[in-house]
Amino acid sequence: MYLQALDVEPNDDDTLCNLAMVLQRINYLDFAKIAYEEGIKLNPGNKILLHNFLLFLLEIQSFDQFTKVQAHAKRVLDKAEIENLTKLRDEYQKALGVVQVAGAVKIVTQNTGGASALSDNKSSSASGNKVLKGNLKSFFGKRKEAAIKFQSSGGIEEAENEEDDG
Repeated sequence: MYLQALDVEPNDDDTLCNLAMVLQRINYLDFAKIAYEEGIKLNPGNKILLHNFLLFLLEIQSFDQFTKVQAHAKRVLDKAEIENLTKLRDEYQKALGVVQVAGAVKIVTQNTGGASALSDNKSSSASGNKVLKGNLKSFFGKRKEAAIKFQSSGGIEEAENEEDDG
């Protein structure tokens, strides 16, 4: 349903956010990450999308990327929300035995049920999953091709120049 909606309106960041949450829920984590990132590229000021993406990054234990996205989120989300997300990250890292060393994340104790277990724990209904995966690969492949065409046509420079003029 969300893929069909995005075929009609491909630049709908709210639909990408909803798609990402559904993909996250069914453990298609790689595709969920792409959907979150695409949504943020379209609308970096979408507070709900940023908040959900930060929570997703914690779930998959991508602490370095969490820190990068959080730097942007500090300009968008309110201070209390940032503080809550930071506290959540710190408590989660502590529970996992993860420490921050000179900006890099180091796992002190090994977690047996981490992100790798999540990404491998997909449903075994093969035919439905193959169709969904094929649709997702096709959808995100088309988006990637469009982005490459946009970049090669000088679209980014033109867009930046329009922003400077505006």
